[in-house]
Amino acid sequence: MPIGHGIVQQNNVSKTDGDMRPFYAFTVPPVTLPELKDKEFDGVPWEPLLKGAADGNRREMIALDASKMAAVKIDYSYSLWSPLSEDPNSKPVTYYGCFFGAERVEIGDAMRLRSLPAELNVPAETGVLGLRFIFTTKDFPGNVFFRGHIYQLVSEDKPNIVREEHLPIALRLESQWRHSVGAQRWRYALVKENVVFKEQSIRGRFYPTQRLMPILNPVEFRDAVSKGRVDDLYAHLNNRMDGAGRYLGRKVNRIGTLGASVTHTARLNMEPFIREELNEKAIE
Repeated sequence: MPIGHGIVQQNNVSKTDGDMRPFYAFTVPPVTLPELKDKEFDGVPWEPLLKGAADGNRREMIALDASKMAAVKIDYSYSLWSPLSEDPNSKPVTYYGCFFGAERVEIGDAMRLRSLPAELNVPAETGVLGLRFIFTTKDFPGNVFFRGHIYQLVSEDKPNIVREEHLPIALRLESQWRHSVGAQRWRYALVKENVVFKEQSIRGRFYPTQRLMPILNPVEFRDAVSKGRVDDLYAHLNNRMDGAGRYLGRKVNRIGTLGASVTHTARLNMEPFIREELNEKAIE
């Protein structure tokens, strides 16, 4: 389902894994039209702008800028799904998953971090959060928190090495791949358990190198693997909310986040276990 503006007809397209790349593997380019600079998607009168376009080229340019601005809007929003705690009087409410900016995140995923407590003495870019809880709390309305264990890729002679079967799936795949291509000395160590992060401390999802590098830089990836030089091979991604947008916070559901960037009849087909809120009052 392409994004842009709902009054611009766009056909749905089918993509395979090989055609796709994570959102943070590219940078949203700036808008082209001067009158749209420094504006936000929801503040633009798109319908008169599109209907008043002098020709097809300008209309196409407006629609393209709409897609860029919609992508930024999505990046600065989130919505929660499948609550695990149903007690309305409970102070914390836990969820199975979250549409976190452009990414889908759920319990069991691994997350890249912006910052770590100084006392851990671990650079944030080397630490990964194994996600165990997504929750909100009445003490901090409007905020979402992520709790889990922090892991770090270290040489095998370091303490607190975690057996592969006990790692989050993404880290397990990363570890298995590194061993399969000759980087035998690397293991994941447990740094600290049950650490809570606010959303601004999360960069985005962690993707195993062997999934990401062939997309981002296939030549470098093949060369490094063929020469057995994978110790320092890491994929570098952008981070959530690094652009020029404005923080929008929680939305009622994914379609609510997309808003006018898709047609008003648009629907998303998701697994039955994904239960989203249906109205704004539910998140007030």
